[in-house]
Amino acid sequence: LAKLIRFIAPEWNEAAQASAVHDVHGLLTHPDLAWIWSTQGYNEVSLAGTIEAGGEKRWMNGQIDRLVMAGNQIVILDYKTSVNLPKNVTETKLSYILQMKAYRELLASKYKGKTIRCALLWTAKPRLDWLDEAIDAVSWDDISQAA
Repeated sequence: LAKLIRFIAPEWNEAAQASAVHDVHGLLTHPDLAWIWSTQGYNEVSLAGTIEAGGEKRWMNGQIDRLVMAGNQIVILDYKTSVNLPKNVTETKLSYILQMKAYRELLASKYKGKTIRCALLWTAKPRLDWLDEAIDAVSWDDISQAA
């Protein structure tokens, strides 16, 4: 892992490289997160399409960090590298919640009948925050507040 980090980030100083190794190792070996890596999934999934937002059709595109396919459930994961984590889901930035809402709506049209869940994976902790309730509570009318 250290060798890979040195290869992909040669400009980082030794302390930054060591920190990255520590964070990645923590994610890959954390027992509560093992299902993310052991379940069928796809990395860096590009998606695009139109969604109904604020009473009008909007073109959206994005890239899902990890898409996990588990039977009748799909999990959209977005990695966040900030060391300044919100204390809980209710303090998550509105822009993150709207981003995941858009991803969920784009996938819902393709995967009808499947349960689609969304979570942020904070890499520095590591911590997984499920956003389903926050997404359901937010309206596209809130998009002006997210800028």
